[in-house]
Amino acid sequence: MMPKKTLFSPDLFDEKKRSLPDTRRTRVLLSSLSFVFYVVLYLIISEATGHAVSMLAIIPVIASAWLYGLLPGIGTAVITLPVNQLLSKIQNISPHSDEILLIGTAGLIVVGIVIGRLRETSQKLKQK
Repeated sequence: MMPKKTLFSPDLFDEKKRSLPDTRRTRVLLSSLSFVFYVVLYLIISEATGHAVSMLAIIPVIASAWLYGLLPGIGTAVITLPVNQLLSKIQNISPHSDEILLIGTAGLIVVGIVIGRLRETSQKLKQK
């Protein structure tokens, strides 16, 4: 009987035993799916939650920052601003004030920076 994998299993982070290959196609697929998941979830629950649903924009920001690094994470955070406004108009949610939109986008940019730096640092450590 094989031992159960736990969070602290040494082979859990072994790249040869990963379930998904680390290829460009996989990263594009995962980041695209995270964005689609965000939009679909926004459209489903926005009526019940109102403006709070905009926080879900963190999903594609984290995904792209972890899969691609710092700059794509920041780029995704910036792109979510017009996407949130468009989705709000589609769902007939009154728009946020400009200050709130800028604060939310700044928060997403910080998340993109932190996760992107973590990814780049982990890649450098793997190469050593």
